[in-house]
Amino acid sequence: VLFPLAAFLILVITSTIKDISVRKSSELVVYNSTGSSTIGLRNGKIINLYSDSIPAIQQVKRHSAVLSLKIHENTLDETACQLQTGMKNILITDTLSSSLLEKSTPDYIILTGERPVIEIDIGYTEPPGYLIIFSEAPVTYRISASIRRMNAVKVHFVKEMGAFSCRL
Repeated sequence: VLFPLAAFLILVITSTIKDISVRKSSELVVYNSTGSSTIGLRNGKIINLYSDSIPAIQQVKRHSAVLSLKIHENTLDETACQLQTGMKNILITDTLSSSLLEKSTPDYIILTGERPVIEIDIGYTEPPGYLIIFSEAPVTYRISASIRRMNAVKVHFVKEMGAFSCRL
């Protein structure tokens, strides 16, 4: 009688600790999806989904089901999208220029679309923490050379390395 009760108590405590840690944290997720750019910004039990195609993809549905998240869907259009959560700035765009970088001062840059454009003479005094290049983007010499000039602390190619996830 004591063993089943102890096992049940451990299970309840573990799930409670996990639930509390999810409620008190934020996370940026760039999903490895084909055909659409899908970015999730989780604050507590709500995930704000930014995508160029509105129906939530299977990976998002699975992620939200595991953590019991409520999904708020937002559509990405052709313009750059700047998000702020806590002390972090996130820039989602398919065209990156010096003026956009100076105006937004992002900590995270997410390049979306089939052919993201990085300005040839891009100059940026403060390098971004992360540069995430979405799964549709081919890795070309022009993009690689532009990335080296930006001096990003970490570059993540979703197509090659898989989904990107980090706590904010």
